[in-house]
Amino acid sequence: MQRAAPRTTSTLRVVRASWLGPLLVLTVVAASCGGGEPDAAGAQVPTMMGLPFSNYAHEDEPFAEELFNEQTVLPQISDDELLVLPGNYDATYTNVRDYARAGLETSGTGPTIWFFGGSALFGIGQRDAHTIPSEVARLAETAGTPVEVATFGF
Repeated sequence: MQRAAPRTTSTLRVVRASWLGPLLVLTVVAASCGGGEPDAAGAQVPTMMGLPFSNYAHEDEPFAEELFNEQTVLPQISDDELLVLPGNYDATYTNVRDYARAGLETSGTGPTIWFFGGSALFGIGQRDAHTIPSEVARLAETAGTPVEVATFGF
């Protein structure tokens, strides 16, 4: 059986650079959406990081206003390859340390699963204990197979 050659640094740069095209397209499309402007009925559209969002899913939640206020000021670190990374941040519902978002605290007896992705995986609009990785950890623990999760999304 022949083994595959290990990835070199230049190969990793090509893989990372391959994300730039779609990311730039999404950035241009998102930027063209505007934000903070009145909608058709004249009501002010709320924005997060300059982009419009709907608070419909959270409108009756007691944590919603503080959560969205936290997430509108998340620090960003410029990166030559990934463009931007999440900076360290400590708040009531949103906590980031060493590029990883805090997740659900579990018993810590199982393996660690690393999750990589964008804003949905990071959990924009969600509290730390309710991101996708945190829900996976909760389900695994309920099933008797506890895991730790590390969330590397932004």
